[in-house]
Amino acid sequence: MRCFKLNIQQVMGKVIANLRQDGQALRPGQIVQGKIVAIYPNNKAQIQLGTTLLIAQLEAALEVGAKYHFQVQEGREIPQLKVIGEALRQSQLSNAESLLQQFGIKPTKGNAEFVELLLQQKIPFEKDQLQQAVLLLDRAGNRLLAQQVLLEMFSNRMPITPNIYLSLFLRESNEFYSQLLLLEQTLQQEQKLNHQVKQQLMTLLARYTGSSENYKLELVQRLTDNPATFNFLKAIRFINRDMQYSDWGQQLQQTNKQDASVMVTEYNHNRILQVLTNILPKAPVIRDQAALFLQTWGNLLHESVTKGMALPEEQFGKLTYDLQQTMRTVAQQVDFQVLNTPKDLRNIIIDLEILANQENQTKIGEHHTRILKDLFLEQTRNVLTQSGLNYEKVIHQEEMNPQHTLKGLVTQLMQLSDGNTQEVATRLLHFMNGVQLQSIQESDNFLQAQLVIPAGKFGLSSDIELSFEGTKNKDGELNKEFCRIMFFLDLSHIEKTVIDMHVQKRTISLTILNDYPIDETIHHLKSGLKEGLAKIDYQLTSVTYKPLSNNQLADKKDNIPEKQHETYRGVDYRI
Repeated sequence: MRCFKLNIQQVMGKVIANLRQDGQALRPGQIVQGKIVAIYPNNKAQIQLGTTLLIAQLEAALEVGAKYHFQVQEGREIPQLKVIGEALRQSQLSNAESLLQQFGIKPTKGNAEFVELLLQQKIPFEKDQLQQAVLLLDRAGNRLLAQQVLLEMFSNRMPITPNIYLSLFLRESNEFYSQLLLLEQTLQQEQKLNHQVKQQLMTLLARYTGSSENYKLELVQRLTDNPATFNFLKAIRFINRDMQYSDWGQQLQQTNKQDASVMVTEYNHNRILQVLTNILPKAPVIRDQAALFLQTWGNLLHESVTKGMALPEEQFGKLTYDLQQTMRTVAQQVDFQVLNTPKDLRNIIIDLEILANQENQTKIGEHHTRILKDLFLEQTRNVLTQSGLNYEKVIHQEEMNPQHTLKGLVTQLMQLSDGNTQEVATRLLHFMNGVQLQSIQESDNFLQAQLVIPAGKFGLSSDIELSFEGTKNKDGELNKEFCRIMFFLDLSHIEKTVIDMHVQKRTISLTILNDYPIDETIHHLKSGLKEGLAKIDYQLTSVTYKPLSNNQLADKKDNIPEKQHETYRGVDYRI
């Protein structure tokens, strides 16, 4: 290896700052790629590392215009760079293979491709780090994900160790909610362990998963504790038409004690919650279909009811067929059979008018938006205050006993259990470590934070991920006046969705990325969003829709192939 000295005495501060921006802070042992730009008298040369130009004192013969791999070494007076191998070729893959050979690492195609990625992204690395990464790659079942995780570790200057790698790998390949639910189900089947830790953990897990019967019953009560929602469920014949709103809560409690009720057919609260989840998002579609049905049959029905007469059999057959078609979105969940009597025909008019009423739909939407907001805030508080994201910090500073947090209890469970229970607990602990490792990235003036919210509890397909980034204020906290917040969602109907929110001096601009044509839905929600932000002294300036496929923000999750979707007229969530 050849060596030359770096003359950086006059420009040390500027050069180091620029190199850090390129992810190439000069640290002993690092491998960097540089280009010889010009040769000057007295064995001096101008070299380029990343986007930074600096002057070096040469102690070896190098070619102008050639690129080399350099290894940073400590010097007595000024830093030194060792030239590794000969001048680089045009093929990055060949250069990567050559570098591996210099380090005594087997230059397989997979190893060379990984080194090529490091070089392309200008991520500095050391020989020992590369050796550890190659070992981890060789054992990886999902090599592409393993490369992604290792690149993140190199980029963020994390130690390349099996434990950190495993934590980040599990974080990227699993959902928080699914890991919590798996541990909860495992503990329910665990017969040997009868310890206070198990009971405490079961209670805490239920807050995250919402799987307890008491929680489901409470949620049904909250969702239906509204006349508009109650009448909607009666109109689609899910709740018996004889039920009174004043009796609903009491009857619901009684139903779940007896597991049956003539007032609510055979459904218990689990069945009610399933129907609510499936039907309520389709309320706008049901409204339009109900209005169309009344437009077609309304006059005939009113005439028949006024005269107190049944419809001719032929007309009644057509009416019932159209009615079933109108209600096809809920026909699998509820029984909408009617009799050809003035009373039943009058009930059809009443029910369809309820379903077609825009004011009712608005009240239902507002009521459920409030509930979803409360659920989201509750779950966010659970993660921030009870998960143990600051577990190690609390132990280090001895501020309080963190044993009763989720992480503290899982750690204790690992020591008390064995077999499958211990394995599931260990996976969850590694996953939470991965969440912690990704939670904060900061520099002197910049802060980036990520938060993962288990969202299966309130009906989403996967976790909600939030990313906050911006400058720090004088207290070292995120500046709320100038920041960016991104929501990464996977919704039941419109699937993968990213909401990119820019905040500048209490004005907000939103970009919504999704592969469904949801422009109309966004337009309807914009006024409500604008009013809500105004109440907390923020001004909405714009809402823009863009396709998610092939967008850079999509790289946060798996790539989504381009495809065409039929127009979707509902909405999964309001945020």
